[in-house]
Amino acid sequence: MLSKELIHPKQPLVDDPIRLSAVAASGLIHSGPDPLFNELCQLAAEMADVPIALVTILDDRRQFFKARSGLDTPETPIEWSFCQHVLQAPDQVLVVDDALNDERFRNNPLVTGEPHIRAYMGAPVVNRQGQTFGTLCVIDRRPRAFAQDQAQRLARLAKLVSALIEGQQQSKRELEDHQQQTALQLQQLLILLPHSLDLQAYTDTDAIYHYANTALASAFGPGTQQLVLRHISDIPGQAAYVEPIC
Repeated sequence: MLSKELIHPKQPLVDDPIRLSAVAASGLIHSGPDPLFNELCQLAAEMADVPIALVTILDDRRQFFKARSGLDTPETPIEWSFCQHVLQAPDQVLVVDDALNDERFRNNPLVTGEPHIRAYMGAPVVNRQGQTFGTLCVIDRRPRAFAQDQAQRLARLAKLVSALIEGQQQSKRELEDHQQQTALQLQQLLILLPHSLDLQAYTDTDAIYHYANTALASAFGPGTQQLVLRHISDIPGQAAYVEPIC
């Protein structure tokens, strides 16, 4: 069980209100698993030949693991986060060869206890407005010097994570816009239909009325509400109703 002792204060950019607003708007914190994020996470682990890889999303209280390979914990306190230090240089890859030799991390519960982090490499995940959401990071339980080309490849994979987030956010915005437009059109239609001089009605596949405007009700006698949930043949008469040919 991980201790709740806080080892280091949060880095200044963790609490940046613009960044936090962008993270909150993304809906990524506590979002469900996603196979595309998981695949990128696994690729990072294989590229660096490490047992643990994570896609982290940071708010002001936690680092949430959007995807993880080799680790069961879904999140950790922000104060324990190696990834929060990436926010200070969002255009660089943070590399730690041996956490026990780094004053920032040597007493960290993730170093002194499970998962016993020794080596760490984290590349920033940044939205198109330049706000750093978190990282794609890889972790080893033994000290090591990551190669420069590994850092470069991790940065490229992190850009793919950023692009995936942006693509999903764009799809979400387009869907919301479509839903708003559809709702507005429906609202306008419901306003206009009752006053139309044309006979207007909606029926289901069983020819049951679910809507009829005033013109239709006036044409066949009963009030509008009396038409709803009645069969179409009950209103104009059986002679006016023709069964559809299947």
